[in-house]
Amino acid sequence: MLDSAQAEHPPAEEGEAAGGTLLSLLIPSLPERKERLDPLLETLALQTAGKPVELIVMTDNRRRSTGAKRNSLLQQAQGRYVAFIDDDDRVSERYVDALLDAMAGRPEADCIVFEVMVHEGGKPPRTCLYGVEYEHGMDESRYYRKPNHLMVYRRELALRHPFRDIGYGEDDEWAARASRDIVDQARIDEVLYHYDWVVKPLSWYDRR
Repeated sequence: MLDSAQAEHPPAEEGEAAGGTLLSLLIPSLPERKERLDPLLETLALQTAGKPVELIVMTDNRRRSTGAKRNSLLQQAQGRYVAFIDDDDRVSERYVDALLDAMAGRPEADCIVFEVMVHEGGKPPRTCLYGVEYEHGMDESRYYRKPNHLMVYRRELALRHPFRDIGYGEDDEWAARASRDIVDQARIDEVLYHYDWVVKPLSWYDRR
């Protein structure tokens, strides 16, 4: 399989982002993840129908690193804001509506953060809070992180910080750089994303 990118909702023409596409949802994927990706795309298709949102999926056969794919997706995005979704995760029923409401209420925001529920095997789920005010850490009930690729960034801010051309760890490294440029942060006090944390074998990292 060759590298491929598909826009589920056609991107706005050049120069239309401000009045047309508000949000670009970007998903890098792999052929073997199709079983997890398809339900996610069905959910997002329902949530984005008729709304100023484009969905761009890039699938390849590991010819490029995850960081390189993220950069390519950012270059294709036409929305005023961008957010990544990992192909093996899930979004809440209100994911798109909540993000659009936040954009309408805080159109000047550099970044919109929300809560993520982390599911780790048989352990009780734990929320992760994102914000420029947090350092990387955890306590008895929560994780804390700088705003990363899952959060909503203004596209021009995100483009200032290319992802490193590496297979893993590119998201945290990017977040450390990009979050320094956030001046106006909006917050949604709601779980909008579900992250399934699965411990992977070392061979998996070698192939990314």
